[in-house]
Amino acid sequence: MEFDVFVCHASSDREDVAVPLVELLQENGINCWLDQNEIRWGDSLPDKVNEGLRQSHYVIVVLSSSFLTKPWPQREFNAALNLEAGSGTSRVLPLLVGTPQERAGVIEKYPLINDKLYMIWPDDSDRLVNDIDSLLGHASDLVLPTQTANIRNIRQPELARKPTELERHRFVQSGFKEIRDYFAEGVLQLSQHEHIDAEINDIHAAKFTCYAFVSGERRAQCKVWLGGPSNGEQISYSSSFAQIDDDNSYNDWVTVSRDKLSWEASGFGSYATGRADKSMNSEQAASYLWEQFIQPLAN
Repeated sequence: MEFDVFVCHASSDREDVAVPLVELLQENGINCWLDQNEIRWGDSLPDKVNEGLRQSHYVIVVLSSSFLTKPWPQREFNAALNLEAGSGTSRVLPLLVGTPQERAGVIEKYPLINDKLYMIWPDDSDRLVNDIDSLLGHASDLVLPTQTANIRNIRQPELARKPTELERHRFVQSGFKEIRDYFAEGVLQLSQHEHIDAEINDIHAAKFTCYAFVSGERRAQCKVWLGGPSNGEQISYSSSFAQIDDDNSYNDWVTVSRDKLSWEASGFGSYATGRADKSMNSEQAASYLWEQFIQPLAN
């Protein structure tokens, strides 16, 4: 490993958090990967980030309210989680930033954090340095004694690890919430159109409906709920429901992949052509279902 720590952060947290964090760690002999230090003019961003993730023992993820609005650092976070799941060792170190209310919002967005011990910046800065030192001591134990500074960097396989039942459960719960929030934002934007009125209604914590009216006439409706035709690790979609409580009619659904934390389209609906078996994160799954809801509005 070339770096001890990869620092994943939103650009708005760079000056107040990421840079002081890296300076603190480097003052204590901890080598850090930070985008502004490692990415040069003309470099491929994905290539450099993936290289940094592969070459770092641990990934400190600076989680803040700004982080929740930035797609790029969230992709880095998801990539780090996938590497962790593939290696079977803990590599992702959450660092929460902001007021108690902002930190609560981050935890609500990423319930997987509840499964990890996290630290708070800058409250836990001294402890953070000590714990990184301790973790790196354990990481160094994994280096083969025959390795030298001149050994060739030969790629080693990453051992696959299936997500635990707890990880899958939390992924499903957080995925449904993200889909619901995506629809809520979409409805809000639809309602800003001069001729469209739209609404979202929460039936309960695991089911909601949406309606869209064009010039007062209903043109689109859908019901989205947690659960599906074969198991509870599915989120179902129906545009032809007659009864709110009758969940036996489906237009489509997404299912948690068998071996990783991602979603797959059922292939059942007409909109799913070419999408079945393609992995999606929760935002992509939300977009996939949302496109089905707004399709009738374009006709």
